[in-house]
Amino acid sequence: MKFIETITETKDLFLEEVKMAQKEYDKYPLYIWGGYSWGSCVKTYFKNYNFKYEKILVNKKFLKEGEPFTCFEDELDSLPDGNKISLVVCFSGYSPKLIENYKTKIHKVIHMDTIKLGHIRYEDNFAEPLNFDFVKKYENEFESFYNLLEDEKSKQVMSNWINQVISCDYKYLKSTYEDNQYFCSEIVSLSDKEVFVDCGAYDGDTALSFIENLSKNGISTYDKIISF
Repeated sequence: MKFIETITETKDLFLEEVKMAQKEYDKYPLYIWGGYSWGSCVKTYFKNYNFKYEKILVNKKFLKEGEPFTCFEDELDSLPDGNKISLVVCFSGYSPKLIENYKTKIHKVIHMDTIKLGHIRYEDNFAEPLNFDFVKKYENEFESFYNLLEDEKSKQVMSNWINQVISCDYKYLKSTYEDNQYFCSEIVSLSDKEVFVDCGAYDGDTALSFIENLSKNGISTYDKIISF
């Protein structure tokens, strides 16, 4: 099967939802909820499409003095009774519980998949959004990369990841989710002569996971660990 045949999603759900929110703007003003990196991504995205928004909101506990954001709670509390707004959520870990106290003041919540806009970082450096048109445009490049993958699981992950980015439907990655994300036994076969290079070491948690996975396979030694 060719790669393009595995991409079943053709509709950019996030874009369609934002377009609808723009049509409803006069009745339900649109706010970006979440600052910093993801909020900046959406701000850039909106600028590229000439979309409008009222303000960028940040929850009070995360808001720092001098930042160009508005307090989420203060803004919602100040809305007159009967007025509603729409929100574009720009952070991971969103739950409906976060708006429990403001349900009567929120018309719509549009959830931005952080994977979708992760390649957009700077205001004047807008990358092409990864949608079906993008996949078709670079079909040959995608196909070449797809064919480099040696196992079916990796190919499925690639297809599911792109279907999720296009549709913002988490069912795709859920079907291939692995708790042991870097050392899936279906793909990785460890030995006692491994050199493990961690290019984003954070606090060393993945290096420790590497050692734990060696131990689970009855291996007590390795060549070296290099962490950046």
